[in-house]
Amino acid sequence: MKAAQWMWCGALSLMSATAVAAAPETNAVEFHNAATQGFFRPASASAMTNASASASLAALVGAWRGDAEWKKEVGDVETRTSAPLEIIIASDGTLSGGGNGCAFTGDVTLGDGVRSFFSIAVHAAGCTDAAFNGDYRRARLERFGASTLVARFRKGDDDNEVSISARLANPAAAPPPPGNFGPLAGDWTGTVGWEAQAPGQLQVDVSKTLSLSISAAGAVSGTGFGCVFTGTVSQNVASRSGLTGHVSAAGCDNALFNGDFSDVRFRISRNGARLQIRLSRESGDTEVKIEGDLESGSAPTPPAPDPGALAGSWGGSVGWLSISRDPSLAIAAVEPIRFAIGSDGAFTGSGFGCAFAGQLTLSSGERHVTAGQVTASGCTHSVFNGNYTPQFQRDDGALEIELERESQGVKVKIAGNVRRT
Repeated sequence: MKAAQWMWCGALSLMSATAVAAAPETNAVEFHNAATQGFFRPASASAMTNASASASLAALVGAWRGDAEWKKEVGDVETRTSAPLEIIIASDGTLSGGGNGCAFTGDVTLGDGVRSFFSIAVHAAGCTDAAFNGDYRRARLERFGASTLVARFRKGDDDNEVSISARLANPAAAPPPPGNFGPLAGDWTGTVGWEAQAPGQLQVDVSKTLSLSISAAGAVSGTGFGCVFTGTVSQNVASRSGLTGHVSAAGCDNALFNGDFSDVRFRISRNGARLQIRLSRESGDTEVKIEGDLESGSAPTPPAPDPGALAGSWGGSVGWLSISRDPSLAIAAVEPIRFAIGSDGAFTGSGFGCAFAGQLTLSSGERHVTAGQVTASGCTHSVFNGNYTPQFQRDDGALEIELERESQGVKVKIAGNVRRT
């Protein structure tokens, strides 16, 4: 069974290193989505096959057009430009198109008819900027609403990376497969964090009420901080976690929050009483994020006292995973990790032979990490050495951790739930 047919669980059965090594790089997005859900379990065979891609391919067929962001990072220099992009998809999954001088060719390689989510193999040639030529091994398409397709193509590594991101339209498109989001259906309200920063403007970091209504079909509406929200939930998995979507805001008290949120995450608690939400976007030097927990019902529930937030000592067994085409770099294990977080965000720890050190930026309520970097050295397996981007979030009495990095085609993740020690 291929690695992409497993979902990550910080708790126990891990795939063989051989299976990890054999996994195609185009399945890395599936690994990422599964890893954030917190468990390993076999997926159904039909969910990851080309047969399922064919079954739902009608939702992609046609010509899709719109403006795209073309981003290039070389060392510490980042450039962004805007130029039109056209993608044409035939009934057999063949992809063609153009934009910014590029001629694109490719195929739809992986699909999930339930979630309107597709991985693709794409090649670009003749681009105005030669940096955009070549194979995009990290590429995906995702259907939203009646006539929208979101395209994201990436290639390269941390030091030299290019990406193309676009929201494309095709009024004649067939609708995506219908969803069933019953577990999320209802009204959700709570006090969440609203954070924004942009050049020449005062940084925003406040707590305000957010109210959302979600239908069983996945339609999203709501209000908060003067904003009126509309959107859709786009993924539908058998479990109650790991959903994404597309949400837009208008009329906000602070105009920085107006616009489309392309990075959307919904996660419902096991008892169905709490919904974790994260809406974020980044464009140039502007970053906007809305994040927090909503309670089922029409009135916010006062937050319970938090004993110490993130500061303190934590430990537990978590998953250590490295995905690479080189079998010598493919690692899958469950090993302990222990670490301490200072009230100033200082991070130190150890596990699997690694010594960790770094600095975290904590949210105003100190319940999650908003930025930072953690460095590992001296690890039992050298593939785990290096600089990680941390994502930490309180989950009831536990702390959900995720340390992730990618370099030269190797994807490394340390993830799971830990508790105070």
